[in-house]
Amino acid sequence: MSTKKLVIGIAISVSIIAILIPISSNASNLSLLGEDNSKRVFISQFDKVLNECSSATGLALSNCKMLIGSLQSKCPLFHVPSVCNDSRINGTINAKTPSIIIQNSTNFTTYTSSKFGFSINYPSNWVSSEYPPYWNETLIVNFTDNQNSPNALILIKESHNINDSFQNVVSKYLHGTGISGYPINIQSKDKVMIGNKEANKIQYSQSIGSVTCKYEDFVINTGEFVPIISFSNCDKDTFEQFLSTYETIVDTFKKTW
Repeated sequence: MSTKKLVIGIAISVSIIAILIPISSNASNLSLLGEDNSKRVFISQFDKVLNECSSATGLALSNCKMLIGSLQSKCPLFHVPSVCNDSRINGTINAKTPSIIIQNSTNFTTYTSSKFGFSINYPSNWVSSEYPPYWNETLIVNFTDNQNSPNALILIKESHNINDSFQNVVSKYLHGTGISGYPINIQSKDKVMIGNKEANKIQYSQSIGSVTCKYEDFVINTGEFVPIISFSNCDKDTFEQFLSTYETIVDTFKKTW
């Protein structure tokens, strides 16, 4: 039997992930620069993030909340400089995302992968793409809410080998999911069916500084590969607003051969 791997991740909160990773890494390694220099670099980085996030809207705001929370958690390392009490922090963290109107759930279009033999439906006002296409037998599928939130992506998270038992795959995924360095808090883990395939539906949260991000993941056993469909957001209202659309998308996943 083929052991091709596929992961689809629905992560409507990743528009500034390229900024998040290097800043988080640099902050944890700033001690290499010496105490005074590292503190100056940290303050400069934090101030830059606050400037860029002050006008963030839509789903990009969720990423700003996550990023600011991560930097905030490192403030004690630098004896809580003034930037850690900047009024822009609360302004961004407490900002609310305006209501987002998406098309009725019956107005969907279908994405089909002939290589991996699956299809999944998504709102017709979203845009789908592959990145990178069919790299190393792992398919990355991006879906972008182009009309309302151009930074909202449905994105790959991780891949797994089906040679392992399905429950071991689930356990390993949970061990490494979320933002590295911040433990997750599992609210529920239920066995469900997606079509005729067994799956685990997992709801969990992660506290990053003063920010709490919410997740709902589906890990699906197709018998040939294990897709992981994951939705996350660090804005509670946005998470709840998109949750039903996300679950509708997941319910349409099916094998085509």
